[in-house]
Amino acid sequence: MDFLDPIFILILIFGSVTSYIDIKYGKIKNISVILLLIVGLFVNIFLTKTLYTPSLDPSSYFFQTITNFIISTILGFSLWFAGVFSEGDAKLFMGVSLLLPVSLYKYGYISLFPAVAILINTVIPIAIFFILKGLVNIKGEQIKSLKNIFNSKNFITNIIFLFGFSFLLQNIFYNLGFGVNLFLQMFILFILMEVLNKYIKQNILALSIIVSLIVIIFFYTIIFSVQFIVQFLILAVLFQILVIIVYAIDFSFGKEVKINQLKPGMVVGDKLVRVKDGYIMYKTPFLSLFDIFHSIRDNYSENLIRKLSKQGRL
Repeated sequence: MDFLDPIFILILIFGSVTSYIDIKYGKIKNISVILLLIVGLFVNIFLTKTLYTPSLDPSSYFFQTITNFIISTILGFSLWFAGVFSEGDAKLFMGVSLLLPVSLYKYGYISLFPAVAILINTVIPIAIFFILKGLVNIKGEQIKSLKNIFNSKNFITNIIFLFGFSFLLQNIFYNLGFGVNLFLQMFILFILMEVLNKYIKQNILALSIIVSLIVIIFFYTIIFSVQFIVQFLILAVLFQILVIIVYAIDFSFGKEVKINQLKPGMVVGDKLVRVKDGYIMYKTPFLSLFDIFHSIRDNYSENLIRKLSKQGRL
């Protein structure tokens, strides 16, 4: 894309403005997202004309733009629901996926959902930074917590879950008419596991065993092929790397402060539990990315903590 290209300039403007607003106010305002969607429609209709001529042909730019926007919206809010994205991030991803026309994607184009490239190209460089910075800042009690996360039971559960559900996911997308690369597949499986962790945490292993047995019984000729085994091993490694990335966030940015030192925009990491006469805060030696976003979503802000402390309810 040319640096003087109007679409590049629009992306640069919106990216700068929303980043400034997010840093200053700690959230992305709805008006910014609405403007992003309006400009995105204008770009797709009048500049690139991807939405100029309606078509139900799956290979047409019109059809690809619609599916790309729908999938981006569903995935963005699913990530928010799972605690990976904040609500603002979900809305921003939805808007950017429309602003960047599908006709501009050139390398690694994923049919029906080319916007996955935005996630991949954002996550990988940031992930490398988080891991390196996190490993430098890791403390003794955090190492102990990290060992608990990667204990043998959790590892076995992850492997069995990936074995069964990765095959089902591949077949679902294959029957829908488009493939899924390993990064997107890993991402979807990670979100699915987090959702299951939220509702049936104690039964994930049992469910994973049942799904895996069904896959082995009915599709044994496929799953014992060299191609599937290689893909599964690569997926398992990528999945474990993603888990490390998620839990390395706290090593990079977490720090301990007193209540009177809290500043606007800080996200409170300690667990806040409501009791009869107020609230109790439990110190946590280790936070994951999900804990951080849950704190944001549940409004455990520095302002709330200050207020509760002054009222004597903390």
